[in-house]
Amino acid sequence: YDGVFFFKDFENNKKEGWYEYGDNFINILVAIDDCNEENGTIELAKSDNEPFQKLIKKVKNFEFAELLDEVEQAHSFEKIVLNSGDLVVFKNTCPHRSSKNNSNTSRRILYYTYLEEKFGNQYEKYFMDKKLSKNLIKS
Repeated sequence: YDGVFFFKDFENNKKEGWYEYGDNFINILVAIDDCNEENGTIELAKSDNEPFQKLIKKVKNFEFAELLDEVEQAHSFEKIVLNSGDLVVFKNTCPHRSSKNNSNTSRRILYYTYLEEKFGNQYEKYFMDKKLSKNLIKS
């Protein structure tokens, strides 16, 4: 998942990752290079349309939103082969992963995340929070 983690703000308050800014995010991946099985293309599973409080219980650590092994095994991931210039659009609640790049070529991508307009422009706040945040917490 993207955005499902905890951080401490500058006043040491526990914050709920991207969910401090809204509750629905759309990711857009743009392939700069071809992405295939050999160089570890993105793999997507169906979205877990659940709130932060349920999603956070499905991750190993609270810093990176790495799925628990049993959660990852319960999902069916589809490898998305991409040509340079292809786009993939998916929700932040779609489990996703990629394998190691075992090729001799690059696998460059652009990765954008957007928030619904109803939450306003959170760009400056997000980067200020990120700059001022303290160490991520483990529980």
